[in-house]
Amino acid sequence: MSETMEIGKDYSLLDSVLFMFGNDRFPKLAVKHRDQFQSAEPFKHAVIDNFLPAAVAQQLFEQYPKVDDKIVHHDNENTSRKLQPDVANMHPYVRAFAAALASREFLLFLETLTGVECLIADPYLFGGGAMISEKGDFLNIHQDFNWHYQLQLHRRVNALIYLTPDWTPEYGGDLELWTRDMKRCEKRVAPIGNRVLIFNTDADSFHGHPDPLTSPVGVARQS
Repeated sequence: MSETMEIGKDYSLLDSVLFMFGNDRFPKLAVKHRDQFQSAEPFKHAVIDNFLPAAVAQQLFEQYPKVDDKIVHHDNENTSRKLQPDVANMHPYVRAFAAALASREFLLFLETLTGVECLIADPYLFGGGAMISEKGDFLNIHQDFNWHYQLQLHRRVNALIYLTPDWTPEYGGDLELWTRDMKRCEKRVAPIGNRVLIFNTDADSFHGHPDPLTSPVGVARQS
């Protein structure tokens, strides 16, 4: 796919991702997994595999932002990773996907799954966006901020969609979910391609992947 799309030629391709969450498959998924979400430990969450149509997941992987001079680097004692929070610097297909995640249909999916009502998407992608972790990168165990100062609203739900196909356990990168007392990791979620992890954002949702990735050079953990 070219970076500049010809008018008309690729509208159907963009439509396939823009209106994807209007498919009745997603409300059914929300109903199917909402009991799992409510009862999950160490905090409310759900893991859903093969979340997106396979062709959509593959396109997103192929058009994902690259590590270049426009990417934001987070390097400190708590994390090493790359981040693209600006949709203007993304391929049109990935931008369309970002718009789909802000759609009424996706928000209703999240509300049905989580039981949290009146959700609003974050147009700033503050603390989110296209995340890229390469060999040696890590993210220490932490709790996310739960007050969005730009929107003046509480941050309630995270949705992490993993896109790297053929990710193997040897690469590391499992997201660890820790107990509320921070004494142990209770669950590990491997960043398998086309898997989504959705969880409540609150004072006790401790998570991270603290061990540096061991993936080969050129294989990035995309989420």
